[in-house]
Amino acid sequence: MTQGKSAATRLIVNADDFGYFDQVSRGILDAAERGVVTATGVMANGPALPRWIDRLKAVRSLSVGVHLNATLGRPLTAEMREKLGRDEFPDTGALVGSLLLGKLPVSILLNEYRAQIEHCRRAGLALRFVNSHEHVHMLPMLYAKVRALAAEFGIAHVRAPRPEWGHASTAGGLLRNGAFTLSRWFAGASSEPIFIGLAPSGRLNEAYCKWRFARLRRGVSYELMCHPGWDDPHARENPKLGAYHDWEGELNMLMSAGFTQLLRERGITLSSYDAAS
Repeated sequence: MTQGKSAATRLIVNADDFGYFDQVSRGILDAAERGVVTATGVMANGPALPRWIDRLKAVRSLSVGVHLNATLGRPLTAEMREKLGRDEFPDTGALVGSLLLGKLPVSILLNEYRAQIEHCRRAGLALRFVNSHEHVHMLPMLYAKVRALAAEFGIAHVRAPRPEWGHASTAGGLLRNGAFTLSRWFAGASSEPIFIGLAPSGRLNEAYCKWRFARLRRGVSYELMCHPGWDDPHARENPKLGAYHDWEGELNMLMSAGFTQLLRERGITLSSYDAAS
């Protein structure tokens, strides 16, 4: 992470959830082609991925990573499906409970993650980073192991969420803050771009950006998590996802003149994981 009084503040705008829903994937690509989304995490088990992967690979300025997923859709490995006793991943609470109680061995989850990385590589994607759906990789028993898995595949960056205090947050956000603090304590220091965007997760907005960007340090790299997309009727069929996300609100904000002006006013340069390596 480069620092210096005269250096620009660098911001990676990283869109989660590429490849699962058609209209969300299309929105991410629209924003990437406009230059305001600079990275995206691919859900390897996403049913929409085959329809969008060629357009994804055509956006040369976009850093692509794997958005490891164990809480939405169908596992890639038969081993995981057999252990779960079902063809669909459980929700986050059930997954975490199974891991904590030892009902789901960590090794089986890591094998599923490995299969997701391999699937993306076989599709011809140059992988620059790893993160996870619902931040599952930040569980204390997983974080160091996921970092080792990424290193095995030559993937330089693993998202390192950190607590974000001082902005309106939900009870769930406060619980995540505690979990992230514990995971980072176990795993040790990280040189990753500083993670921001936790407090408004799913509903990133201009008010948050104004508040957070005013507190960024010159010469430091940051990762802004976002969930942009066009409204997707299929995604809305899942009540939890529909209540959590404001896909079009985020997309319109990121592509607005106001967001561009805010970056300019704060001396922020949009960057990618290729530049951060």
